[in-house]
Amino acid sequence: RGKLDKKDAKLTSGEWYENYTFEAAAGSTIVVEMTSSQFDPYLGVHSPSDKNTENDDNNGDVHSSRVEIKAEEPGTWTIYAT
Repeated sequence: RGKLDKKDAKLTSGEWYENYTFEAAAGSTIVVEMTSSQFDPYLGVHSPSDKNTENDDNNGDVHSSRVEIKAEEPGTWTIYAT
């Protein structure tokens, strides 16, 4: 659980965001979900080599974002939530 507010960093387009890091083994499945009734969530998951997978509207739902990918490489992955 998290909260986006004025204390968080801002993208150049004006949205607040937070980032989270985690370790993943090659071949593992990564699932990240974010929902909000107050704003349109957007997720980005970056691999250790900076390949990016993004989602804005999970199945057309503007209040939900979801990324599910298989880790192609081990290491530190980063989630960007806005």
